[in-house]
Amino acid sequence: MNTTARINIVWVMLLLVISACDSPAPPSATADDAVIAEFGHEKVTVDEFYLYLKQINPLMQYANLPASEQQRLLDNYVEQRVLATAAREEQLDDDAEVAARLAFFEQRVLADAFRRHFADDIEVDEAEAKTYYDENNALFSVPAKYLIEHLVYKEPDKAIYAQGQLREGRPYLELAQHRQSDADLTFVERNRFAADILLPELRGPVSELEVGEVTELVYTNYGYHVVRLVEKEEATFNAFEDVRGQIIARLQQARAGQALQSLVEDAMQSGRVTTHLQKLRDAESL
Repeated sequence: MNTTARINIVWVMLLLVISACDSPAPPSATADDAVIAEFGHEKVTVDEFYLYLKQINPLMQYANLPASEQQRLLDNYVEQRVLATAAREEQLDDDAEVAARLAFFEQRVLADAFRRHFADDIEVDEAEAKTYYDENNALFSVPAKYLIEHLVYKEPDKAIYAQGQLREGRPYLELAQHRQSDADLTFVERNRFAADILLPELRGPVSELEVGEVTELVYTNYGYHVVRLVEKEEATFNAFEDVRGQIIARLQQARAGQALQSLVEDAMQSGRVTTHLQKLRDAESL
């Protein structure tokens, strides 16, 4: 079959599917109300489409997306289904490379599903989870956060002047507004940061400030920095109740990983699975 004929077949199929999607569904009290697309006699329901979307982004909230994005996702799904059907009709799934890719993804999906299934069956009691929380408290720390007013100048004289003005209580915006007219004022910001987000040179000086205080001048490659601390949220820890599910999942996965590794090793040691590395090496040398 030539290329033009193939393209024509794909377009006919695409038009049929789009027509089915655009046509109003007949009144019915059956499950047909949930059908969002039809591919010949095969119907796709809302739930099936949502499962498809979950593979793209598990956190996607389709109902909250703009109408144009909803349409784009549905169109992409239709296109993928139509082209996949056309590929099967062309028997492309019999091609060795295509078949290998299909097998690869099938095995990976099934292996991941088994790992999750195995882990979900592992029981972790409350006391064990609490012990893990107490012994690994640092894993659940919430770093201190700082609301800062930050000015950067090319020249130290202007930075010293701004420092004095901030220490006297002058509003930050009165200084920051000169950003448009003063070429020496290269950067302004008023924002909230965790310490590890700040420039390394600023972390120490900012963390030592009390609310309302202003740093000494800090020089970096960007210029001379002046920072006033507006608010500070002290470092804390997530409560056990807030991370309980996370801890249980972590313990389940750790145990599952060990058990599954033993399962694979047992399969190899018992002779149910054998590998021939030397043959692979010999083949590579040909």
